Amino acid sequence: METKIQPWGNSMAVRLPSSVVNDMKLKQGDALQIDVQDGAIVLRPVKKAGHPTLAEMVGQSHENAYEASEIVSWRGEQ
Repeated sequence: METKIQPWGNSMAVRLPSSVVNDMKLKQGDALQIDVQDGAIVLRPVKKAGHPTLAEMVGQSHENAYEASEIVSWRGEQ
């Protein structure tokens, strides 16, 4: 897939095709990390801070365990 660099204010911008946006489940306002690796520009979605996954919690030890204040209520909305 090919796109062009376009001026945007005092910067340059690249438009993401809708197929890429849809495949990556991106939304307007999502943050992207920009890196240069081996002469290539690499864009990665920034992982949103949220609740830890079950796998992350199971993988915890006493040394790196979540603090009680970091875990929100687990009750459902009965």
